[in-house]
Amino acid sequence: MSSAQESGYSNPSRSRHQGRGAARTAVVWDALQALLGRTRGIASVIDVGGGTGGFAVRVAELGHAVTVIDPSPDALAIFAASTFDAIPPE
Repeated sequence: MSSAQESGYSNPSRSRHQGRGAARTAVVWDALQALLGRTRGIASVIDVGGGTGGFAVRVAELGHAVTVIDPSPDALAIFAASTFDAIPPE
C-alpha cells in the first residue's frame, strides 16, 4: 500500500491522468497492431523514446525486430534487464 493510500489521501487529478495514460496506450497499441498486421514477415521497428520498452517488448513478442533508442541510461538499463529476463534459454 502506498503512503498516500495509508494516509487516506488520494489525488483525483493523478487518477484521471493515469486513466488517460492507459486509454492513450490502448489506442496507440491498437493502431500499432493494425499497422504491423499489414506487414509481410518480420518488420524492423525503431522505438524512439522507447523508455523501459513497454511497446518494444510487446512488438518483439509478435516476432518483429525492435531497436529502442532513449536518452535515459536508467530507462535503457531497466529495458535491458527486462528483456534479458524474458529471453528463454536455448
